[in-house]
Amino acid sequence: HGPFPDLPDQVETVGVSLHDPEALKASMEGIEVVFNLARALEDTWDAALKNDVGVAVGIAEAAQAAGVKRLVYTGTIASYDMSDPFRKITEDTPFPADMTDRNMYARSKAECERRLLEMHRDRGLPVVIARPGIVVGPGGPLQHWGIGRWHGAGAVRIWGHGRNILPFVLNDDVADGLIRMIDADVEGQSFNLVGEPMLSAQGYFDAIHAALGARIRVSTGNLHAFYAADALKYVLKKHVLRKPGVVRPSLADWKSRAHFSPFVNAKPKAQLGWQPEAYKDAFIEKAIRSANLM
Repeated sequence: HGPFPDLPDQVETVGVSLHDPEALKASMEGIEVVFNLARALEDTWDAALKNDVGVAVGIAEAAQAAGVKRLVYTGTIASYDMSDPFRKITEDTPFPADMTDRNMYARSKAECERRLLEMHRDRGLPVVIARPGIVVGPGGPLQHWGIGRWHGAGAVRIWGHGRNILPFVLNDDVADGLIRMIDADVEGQSFNLVGEPMLSAQGYFDAIHAALGARIRVSTGNLHAFYAADALKYVLKKHVLRKPGVVRPSLADWKSRAHFSPFVNAKPKAQLGWQPEAYKDAFIEKAIRSANLM
């Protein structure tokens, strides 16, 4: 059940607990390639270590025990510091050394990557890491939180001023990149699957209006105001409600949600032969007109 109701008609499905090592290993017997697309939504670091990081490591261990030849793990570009509009991001750009003041998703995904690459170095885990950008296309949501904070179905507050180009990528292009990682000689490497520079947040919603006639109420978001409001919530949660493990994201973390830093996608093109959609009209057709957003 879920967003792909016809999936069991097309592939064999096996239901196992992600916390059951033996069941995971058994499910991978005879499988050459494993794609780990999972993520956990947790509020505390301890829970993230168990249900996101721990699960990623467990899947990797099961894959290795089952003799899997390639594990493709999907991280996220959200783990980067994208607050500086004058710094271009490539796969050589390191994640921040201290991730404790980042949002839980960015921090947890970065830790998953760190552990898997450590397993590659120390134990020969045949892993490749993909970091998709803001994924759009058929089946994707209109209310994409990579673009802004949504207030119901028809109103969004963009992260920041909304004029900088966002790292959009079509879901078909992501799938193509993942498939190319099966056989390429890229074990132990990572790839940012970000499409060609096309649209800003403002441009995206303008394109929705032009293509579909739908006018979404769009407003800009003051990131300093978001940061200040979050600081107040942090004080209430930590000192009044006394919730354990509460995290206060930094101002750089809030600015990173606006994706101010531009991406360079030369590496997947060169090493995978990856070619994301290069034409704006075709991108809008696939990302908006044919995407069934409404």
